[in-house]
Amino acid sequence: MPKTSVLSVRIDKETREILERHAELLQMKPTTLAARVLKDCTEEWVRKYVKRVYSEVFDAELENGD
Repeated sequence: MPKTSVLSVRIDKETREILERHAELLQMKPTTLAARVLKDCTEEWVRKYVKRVYSEVFDAELENGD
């Protein structure tokens, strides 16, 4: 069994309902589904986010002459 740790994350009601609905179909807990989605998507999401922030920061620095 892989090692896990607890991470508290606040989600909106709509997101929770989506997780609950799909978790019920898969006969698993919503937290288990959320953990699996997060594990499978984290790398791609983080790479996209870092690229966006990187370009925003460095574009802003170029515009400001920093």
